[in-house]
Amino acid sequence: MAAGGTGTPGDTLLHRVARTLVTSPEPLTRTAIVQRLGDSIPGSGHTGRMAAVLDVLAAHPTFVDVTGQGHWQVGRLGNR
Repeated sequence: MAAGGTGTPGDTLLHRVARTLVTSPEPLTRTAIVQRLGDSIPGSGHTGRMAAVLDVLAAHPTFVDVTGQGHWQVGRLGNR
């Protein structure tokens, strides 16, 4: 493990989704996440990739739908 408690960045879909959301200045929809990650997402076609991203978002409480309408970010900000 590197100094400061950080390790080597992972290359799983979980890690890629998290990096995409952390580096975005605003919450992203699943469609935007899929567009940014492209063919690196496992799954057949757009529908399969959308499902794979939803599986990751729904499985980890660190991802929050801050609008209740599918705009995702890592954690909550302020009173949201």
